Amino acid sequence: MPIRPRNPLARLPEGPVLLRKIVDAAAVTQDDQVLEIGPGLGHLTRELAAARVVSWWWSWTDRLVPLLRRDVADASNVEIVHADALAFDYGSLAGTWKVVANLPYYISYPADRTASSPSRSKFTTLTLMLQKEVAERIAAGPGGKGLRRAVHHGAAPCRSMHRFTVPPGAFTPSPKVTSAVVTLKVRQQPA
Repeated sequence: MPIRPRNPLARLPEGPVLLRKIVDAAAVTQDDQVLEIGPGLGHLTRELAAARVVSWWWSWTDRLVPLLRRDVADASNVEIVHADALAFDYGSLAGTWKVVANLPYYISYPADRTASSPSRSKFTTLTLMLQKEVAERIAAGPGGKGLRRAVHHGAAPCRSMHRFTVPPGAFTPSPKVTSAVVTLKVRQQPA
């Protein structure tokens, strides 16, 4: 009998609700193409599977790739890609995409850079789980204490919205920081 990965959010009574809240924040429908970056053990992947989902892995997650591929083998609309999400040419993607990502905290800046790149026309929204303080800075409006980098650079490529916070106990192992989910709506012409 195959071993199913344990849902890290199951430690909280609201764990499945948090996964659903992420999908709702991304406004994913069955007509969408979703680029999931950093799928971990695939709990969010399964929640997103009503849409066409392509999940990207990092190079250091080699041992998890076969587990997720096995676990989603019956979902014909889910594709698992083992590639460097920071080096990929997103302009080569066909159609438009919604990004949903639980990002390691050290790559929030590259995600911001991707949203402000010429290939941003490929994305409609980016729904990201980040360290709470980073999410608050990204969601800050003009003149706010946490003014996002893109505004400093004059690009303002996205309209952002802080969605909700996620406590450390929702993860295994528990980080020492609180996380937050933020949605960035990509402007095709910078403000």
